[in-house]
Amino acid sequence: MPFVYPKLANTAPNALIRIATEEHLRQAHYLLAATYPSNESTPACHFGLSAATMTLLTIAAASAIRYFDLDANRKDKTAKSDRDAFIECVETYFPWGNVAVLDDKHRPKAELPKLAATELYEVFRNPLVHAGGMTSKPWFKGRTDDFFRTPKIDHTLPGLATPHENEAVIADYCNATLSGDVLLKMEAFQSIVYSRPLYWCTRKMIENFAADAAVQDDIASRFRIK
Repeated sequence: MPFVYPKLANTAPNALIRIATEEHLRQAHYLLAATYPSNESTPACHFGLSAATMTLLTIAAASAIRYFDLDANRKDKTAKSDRDAFIECVETYFPWGNVAVLDDKHRPKAELPKLAATELYEVFRNPLVHAGGMTSKPWFKGRTDDFFRTPKIDHTLPGLATPHENEAVIADYCNATLSGDVLLKMEAFQSIVYSRPLYWCTRKMIENFAADAAVQDDIASRFRIK
């Protein structure tokens, strides 16, 4: 089933956004529908962790392009750190009205986008990319307990007869409108991110990010687009 492209206006900055994010997003798309050979001891052989990691890398790529330093050929570290750029992008452009964030601390709803964006970076993106999920400090510094928390991926394979049918389910999901689907659970000992809603939100994030006039101006300026 063909990969479904996010809907972006035909502008030069958006072409760069597409270049920066497309391959990560494409791989996440197919990983959501894929399985690999299993045996009696490992019956659930799906690519949920890989799909979530590629989706998080898509967010990282989008958040970095706005602050890219063309001369240094890397993100401008003086403009905004990787952490701050990632959290800013998620907090600002995720479609929070379409998904739910479950918080065991029951903090105010208005605070959840910032908390969830920080959680996605500190519990998932940074540990999974840099340490394979293994770190030596508490995952979330803002909590009042001393427990270590583990990143968990909740992944549902479509489970149909052929890869093509599974991929069609993900393609249809791209065009769906979510309403209250759980994106993230923040619990005492672990945080759980749901791979399919994460992918859907990241696609919408890219569309919202690309439609922002300030983002367009920043990218055009940094890449000297006239």
